[in-house]
Amino acid sequence: MDELLTSLRVISMIKEGQKARIRDGLIFLEPNSHGAVTGFRRWLNRDNRVTTVRYIRNIINQALATYQKEPSDPLKAGLAEAVKGIDNLCVTYGDDATTLASLTIIKEKILN
Repeated sequence: MDELLTSLRVISMIKEGQKARIRDGLIFLEPNSHGAVTGFRRWLNRDNRVTTVRYIRNIINQALATYQKEPSDPLKAGLAEAVKGIDNLCVTYGDDATTLASLTIIKEKILN
């Protein structure tokens, strides 16, 4: 449960324009998401929005399933806070209809 809460917390910390990378099943935030060096490193490591959205979807689905089985205040709060990071990713990837639609669906799962 701690790893799940940690992932939700990191998702909540995503800022507008910021990108994430997934390593060993954990999410990390890019300190600087712009520039040729960052772009090359992301390409080299196969970091991309599809992987990020897939990871976030899996974490949210896992958190919702866990919450349905055994509701807890920390998990409820973590899900609510994660919406902020998802909203910020919507701004970051606002020019990509598929990514935006995927993030919107994830957000709606949390809010409903």
